[in-house]
Amino acid sequence: MQGPINLGHVMKAHARFKREHHNLFGREIESAGRFGLTHVQQHPLFKPRTRNLQRATQYSVMKLKSGAVLRFRNRLKYAKVIDQGSPRHMIAARRTRGRRPVLAFKWKGVQMFRRYVMHPGTKPYRFLYRAANAAGRVFVTSMDSGMNRIAKSF
Repeated sequence: MQGPINLGHVMKAHARFKREHHNLFGREIESAGRFGLTHVQQHPLFKPRTRNLQRATQYSVMKLKSGAVLRFRNRLKYAKVIDQGSPRHMIAARRTRGRRPVLAFKWKGVQMFRRYVMHPGTKPYRFLYRAANAAGRVFVTSMDSGMNRIAKSF
């Protein structure tokens, strides 16, 4: 019969592994967030006019009991329409300075006046989703290689 087994070295190695995993996770999720922002800058798929939409995009890491969530957002008023698109909708003229409400625009070279028009809607560009998706791919790849590196040190 053997005496008690000393697991002290196993407990120390486990604590070291958890510490290194925690540090790796923090570095890589921040790196993935920065990569997502770069992705929005370099691959918007929509035609940027002022680049304000890309500059206003932010990321945050939300810590939860079950782990963490990397979230991308943009607080500009028109960001949701660019990201998610818009359905077909009516645009009605508004009264300005006592004048009758009328929309004035050129269509195929002809000056038009209407009280309302039907807007055909806009397609979604999903730039926030695509940034999160790209960041997720980078995060998984870097965590995989980092965990392999940590495992080899044991």
